[in-house]
Amino acid sequence: MAKDKETGLTKKQKEFCEEYVLTGNATRSYMKAFNKTEEQYDSCSVESHRLLKNQDVINYIAELTKQKNPLLTEEWLCDR
Repeated sequence: MAKDKETGLTKKQKEFCEEYVLTGNATRSYMKAFNKTEEQYDSCSVESHRLLKNQDVINYIAELTKQKNPLLTEEWLCDR
């Protein structure tokens, strides 16, 4: 998959981040972005938490969160 030059993320990774910012649920966000079924819930849980350790994903989620709520500081986001 091609990565976005600005974010370093694939299209599906970006979709995951966008859904995660909306819902706060990593597993469900992964399932939606990567078109997974309920039968794959356990593996989606593992993979979603792996994605949340990716620095590009962390940075994009922080950027989206700041856009959604500009009063949040980067320090506050990094402490979460």
